[in-house]
Amino acid sequence: MKLVIDNASQQLACIIELAYLTAIRKSDLLKIRLNDLQADGLHVLPTKTQDSTGQSMVFSYTPRLRDVLNRSKKSRRRASSMYLFATRNGTPHTTSGFNSAWRRLKNKVCLSDVHFHDIRAKALTDAKRKSGSDYAQALGNHTSVETTESYIKTREVNIVEPLY
Repeated sequence: MKLVIDNASQQLACIIELAYLTAIRKSDLLKIRLNDLQADGLHVLPTKTQDSTGQSMVFSYTPRLRDVLNRSKKSRRRASSMYLFATRNGTPHTTSGFNSAWRRLKNKVCLSDVHFHDIRAKALTDAKRKSGSDYAQALGNHTSVETTESYIKTREVNIVEPLY
């Protein structure tokens, strides 16, 4: 992931880092508004698994999350835009526009079989390793552990120390 971030524009690098830290889906990342950065944390209203209450996820600020969000606010965008990640004219990135930028970045670093969605899977895999299945499920905003495991099981590796 370091290779990709090191070769990305400042804004795209921040999107990648925020995707990893929060495991937020691409569509939800691209719609974050500046007023979603509130005193108690980053508020995100997930579109895919919204429950009937329309409840937000609130990501508590950590030093690393604050750093990424601060760099995001300083990245190239129209000052009057209400979006954290915006195009030059201040509108949120479209999926196709973002996918084009992602494809150019992949070509630049010669990684053909890498998908943006892989960042979410990596985040959930690392979350499970760090704090268990419940944490990974909460981070992924999944209603079932089976959904979370579908992200993790194909990517999880047993790390074994050799005998000598």
